[in-house]
Amino acid sequence: MDVTNITALIGAVSGIVSLMGILYLAGFKWGKLETQVNLMWKINVEDALREQRKLGFVSAQSPWQPTEKFWELYKDKMEKATLDKFRVIALTSKSKTPDEIVKQIVKALGWMKINERSMQMDITIKQFLANAVAVINSLAEKDINGR
Repeated sequence: MDVTNITALIGAVSGIVSLMGILYLAGFKWGKLETQVNLMWKINVEDALREQRKLGFVSAQSPWQPTEKFWELYKDKMEKATLDKFRVIALTSKSKTPDEIVKQIVKALGWMKINERSMQMDITIKQFLANAVAVINSLAEKDINGR
């Protein structure tokens, strides 16, 4: 082996090591960003639930449940199709956290429907999602207890 081949080999190895380092760093940064987004999402959902509890629409039982005040105000405003989708989520969401349930609501309804439903109920999207979590928990509990 002459000096040119050795130099080329050293250059190739250092290039591969450098590329691996860049890929590792990018993966590490992406993982930290995803963790931060998930944390902000979870905090936002929990904040919405606490806010609805203060307004008297959900109770902080284990899990969150809608109150009589909620049903009196919104029962007639809840569409059957929306409640049917909530029932499906309730059947598949046993023992999941509120933020996971919200993700399922967003998948099932989509942002446009969520916005439309919250406008029909004259509440914010955040309030709609918090109340939806409570309704889904209530439906899941009814399914478990057979009520």
